Amino acid sequence: MKMSTQLLFFGRPRLSFEGKARSIRLNNPNLLLIYLAVRGDWVSRSELAFLFRPDDDEVSALKHVRLLLHRAKKNDWAAALEVDRYRARFVVNTDVASFKTALQNQEWASLSKHYCQPFFGDYGAADLPTYAAWLELERESLASSYQEGLRLYAQKLAKGQNFAGVSQVLGDLLRLDPLNEEVLRDYLSASYLAGQSDQALSAFQAFQSQLDADAETKPLKETLELVEAIRNQEEISYLSHSQLESQQASSKASYSLPKQSTRFVGRKHELESLGELLEKDDCRLITLIGMGGMGKTRLALELARQRQEAHKDGVCFVPLAALSSTDSLPSTLANAIGLTLLPRQDPKVQLIQFLADKDLLLVLDNFEHLIGAAPLLGELLEGSTFVKILVTSRESLQLGSEWLFDLEGLSYPPKQTTTRPGKLTHEALESYDAITLFINAAKRVAPRLELSKEDLRAVVAICRHVEGLPLALELAASWAKTMNLEAIAEELKKNDRLFEARHTDLPERHRNIAAILERSWQGLSQKKQETLANLSVFQGGCTLEAAEEVACTHFTVLLSLVNESLLKRVPPNRFDLHPLVKRFARDRLADSGTEKQLKDRHFFFYRKEAEQSDLEFQQGQRHGFWGDWFSLEQENLRSALPFGLEHHIPEVADFILSIQTIWATSGGSYEELIAFTDRALEHRTSLPDGVSARLLILKGKCQHRISLLDEAKAALSEGAELAEQSGVLKDACQALTMLGAVASDQGNHKAGISLAEEGLELAKKIKDSRQHLLILGILGVFVSRDGDQARALTVFEETIALARKQNAKKVLAGTLINISSLYRNNNLPAKAEAAYLESISLAEELKDLDAKSVAQMNLGHLYLEQNEPRKAYDLQLQGLQTLANLENRFWFIHALALLGRTYFALGKQTESAILLGAIQRLCESFNVTLMAASQKEHRFVLEESKKQMDETLLHSSMEKGKAMTSAHEVMSFIESMSV
Repeated sequence: MKMSTQLLFFGRPRLSFEGKARSIRLNNPNLLLIYLAVRGDWVSRSELAFLFRPDDDEVSALKHVRLLLHRAKKNDWAAALEVDRYRARFVVNTDVASFKTALQNQEWASLSKHYCQPFFGDYGAADLPTYAAWLELERESLASSYQEGLRLYAQKLAKGQNFAGVSQVLGDLLRLDPLNEEVLRDYLSASYLAGQSDQALSAFQAFQSQLDADAETKPLKETLELVEAIRNQEEISYLSHSQLESQQASSKASYSLPKQSTRFVGRKHELESLGELLEKDDCRLITLIGMGGMGKTRLALELARQRQEAHKDGVCFVPLAALSSTDSLPSTLANAIGLTLLPRQDPKVQLIQFLADKDLLLVLDNFEHLIGAAPLLGELLEGSTFVKILVTSRESLQLGSEWLFDLEGLSYPPKQTTTRPGKLTHEALESYDAITLFINAAKRVAPRLELSKEDLRAVVAICRHVEGLPLALELAASWAKTMNLEAIAEELKKNDRLFEARHTDLPERHRNIAAILERSWQGLSQKKQETLANLSVFQGGCTLEAAEEVACTHFTVLLSLVNESLLKRVPPNRFDLHPLVKRFARDRLADSGTEKQLKDRHFFFYRKEAEQSDLEFQQGQRHGFWGDWFSLEQENLRSALPFGLEHHIPEVADFILSIQTIWATSGGSYEELIAFTDRALEHRTSLPDGVSARLLILKGKCQHRISLLDEAKAALSEGAELAEQSGVLKDACQALTMLGAVASDQGNHKAGISLAEEGLELAKKIKDSRQHLLILGILGVFVSRDGDQARALTVFEETIALARKQNAKKVLAGTLINISSLYRNNNLPAKAEAAYLESISLAEELKDLDAKSVAQMNLGHLYLEQNEPRKAYDLQLQGLQTLANLENRFWFIHALALLGRTYFALGKQTESAILLGAIQRLCESFNVTLMAASQKEHRFVLEESKKQMDETLLHSSMEKGKAMTSAHEVMSFIESMSV
């Protein structure tokens, strides 16, 4: 193929030759070529077989691929197609490849030139479900990348104060997602700053008009305040958020619906969405798809009840679970709709004639075992004008007219939701449908059940464990008569015994979840069974790349499992198993004899990922990407590391050392990292001295972060000595500096300065510019603590200059925080605020929660000094919540002292006194001494409280604070206060 020829896949596929384009016919041979062109590398014939014939036996599917490749070669644009015995490749010039190159090279301005329309336009490959799933996956991934590219382009333009350009780019982003209110506010700010006030107000009016369609939705307060500022021509600043989310139906009906013995719970959004689909003229067949026990039948029945008056001839519900053959379907349908079939005449023809003029909704329940009869439904729709069909099934019908509606579990509190005793109330949890369903079901068998805070915590755990699966919740709740809720939650962690029905009125197919899954398992091919079993090794899901490499599969198999509701797809390219499916698949894996080899691949895959994250972190690359990666993969890391400690010494030591930076900056537990390090050090005889030295230094760093200062000093001293003996002077530099940090935190700032200077000289000696920069920034802190503000300012300014030169954003963020404190002390609030805001922006970009929280806390202190206590409180609360989750005791206690001063300024004297006691208790428990600024605020609150509060009240308040023994207890108290 000539270089002037290009394949265009944004929009309907086209072939462009020397500036002239022609459409590509979307037959199967051409779809195969397009798939190969997008992949851009060798693809196995086996993968292609699953793509086009996922349910055929392998021999037949490979034969079909051979035929497709033969036909594809006949295209005049397929000269680059390469084929051998096992694989195929088609490397050509495509607009998708150009788009991805522009992304990789950060050529933001050229993205819109390539991404003119969504990938493949609106084409869906209805007769190829696995190919269609791939199209959707690719379409979502490219759309997501394009939107992220636009955001980054807008950030770049904003930094250059090109607000007209920012407005134009954000306008493109708004057209993709017109109800994204954060993007709208950025757009309004940029347009106004570019002198385009009328354009900004017009955009807001258009946004508000779209919201008016939903009477319950209004613009957010901050949006309205921004619009008011624009109308009044007030001065505003640009701070991009991108740097960085029923009618009652009549009981009258033509057909009776099955009566339900229990109240329908939740699914408001699903009912609204399905109702909207059924109102569309072009939507006449909906398949409600989901795994067994997901509540498809109950949802379909509730929708049927609500739709009875919407159809002139009513709603007819047809249960199909008892049918053993597709041959029985016509007569079953006829009987349900009241049609008496005549003998010696085709039942199908009679059905079509009967339904021709009917305005009827047919609800066909449990269709998955009758997929072969699906074409009949298409014929019924073609022969009528107003009939609509709703099907419940575990897999797609694979009809061109079919609209798929994937059903997930009921809503339940996500893991990041606060579950401390003070927050666990009926009111806080009543919005979650899974909670409501479980409590209702439990009270049916135990009417006198009164839920304590511990019970509520157990209910949350149960709902999370089953991910809101309604049948599992019903079955587990049936044990509430004989077991307390905490015991039920604990038992579910061990086995599936509680998922056996105690109710005799349940359908046989719903009596046991294991039986439901076994039936699904038996219907899978061997390759799909192997894939499902292998996927059970992942914790918290996995990327497409991880699934292919670790589970030894390819994504066509994964998409086929998605189509059968056994695997969940989390856009754009992540997959996960429902916990109950995972437990079932894990049992099958244990029986296979391949579990050890699978866990080996899992361990080495994540070790490789960890090493790549560490390399890019040290080079200042993709901090945000790796921060997101850690938040998604931390459960896989927690699974891989213990396995490595059992089977792969010394490889696991390298794994731990590679993961330390991302672990520490992205919210990992320091205590957990210490535990992993200790277990690795148990094998010191199998490790090189240099590796043992690095592990000891890592252990000391973590101990320092959680204020175990004596323990940190011991580990760091041993690590420094071992590093020098083994000639690893870079690590010796780091150990010396950290020993200085320990000394300074213990109040000996001069010793800290001396040790840091010793480390700095060593870094200069070995010409390690990165260590030089790191130590320089820390030295400034020690000098500042020792009271030499002038020298500290000089050291920080030198550090900032070097950090900008080396593009060391993490060091830059931390040093900006430190120099801001000096600016504050020297009465330079504007410079301090600017430095804090830049630090917060950098920390958000890097996903560095630690640095962001400290910057927020200190910026809040600045606002407090400027007599803006409410503004200070909001920032300090955010910082405290993060510090508590990070288990950063040292900074958490300092932040408490600042918040106590803010409480006092807000008139919350009792709450401030309670924090005085809490700070005293935590300082004693964790051996922490408050820094000078925190001591000043702490003393002020204590002295003023003695003057203004009754002595008895002050004493009792402080005693209440002293009773709090952990950061989480303190946070529960703070979050329970209204300010």
